[in-house]
Amino acid sequence: MKFHNPDLGVGITCELNPDGTFVSNTKIPEATYKVAISPPNTSHEPGAGGMPVIPKLPKGLPSKYASPDTSDLTAEVHSQPVNEFTFEL
Repeated sequence: MKFHNPDLGVGITCELNPDGTFVSNTKIPEATYKVAISPPNTSHEPGAGGMPVIPKLPKGLPSKYASPDTSDLTAEVHSQPVNEFTFEL
């Protein structure tokens, strides 16, 4: 998951778990963020052709959600101990 606010110059990445949950270990400043869903982190080890294997988006996820520029997902982060978000895709 990527949270992006160009006005603040803030971009935060949270690892997406296999069950679709995510947690940020970084404090995210209070603001509205564009949200993008990125493939899980990999070790980027070389594939059969010697080039790193590029991670793929989760199956069935439209590619528009991969970039904050094309995603229509947003999150309003508030200054409270826990913020919870559910994104219907």
